[in-house]
Amino acid sequence: MAYVDRASPEERHIVVRPFPEGGEPTRISSGNGNSPRWHPDGGSVWYRENIRDDTNRLEGLLHRAFATNEPIFRVDSIVLVDDDLGFGTHWDLHPDGTRAVFKRPAESEAEGQPERHVVALNWFEELEERLGGG
Repeated sequence: MAYVDRASPEERHIVVRPFPEGGEPTRISSGNGNSPRWHPDGGSVWYRENIRDDTNRLEGLLHRAFATNEPIFRVDSIVLVDDDLGFGTHWDLHPDGTRAVFKRPAESEAEGQPERHVVALNWFEELEERLGGG
């Protein structure tokens, strides 16, 4: 199971722990991680990380932590999937693992404006090319 461990009000980490049998937790994020999602194949955990840019604006990054569970759980590598998500935590992976949907906050949060949703199609092919698997 993957979840957010709040080390302090300002600091959160993504932690993975065996379930349902329990066991020692393994921290996989370096800091400010949130919204973990297991890839449907069970071989990686995707999570958001919020950081402050040079102007102190909060930005969102999407990471993928590749892991193995034999003989014990360990993270083999972590890759940056996207560094332009904006701030927010509303996202999910499609059940087949080939698509994701993100809710980005509008640039202007003017009252009365409709929410804006961004749907990214066929992004998995671009990710494979970036990771050298295409």
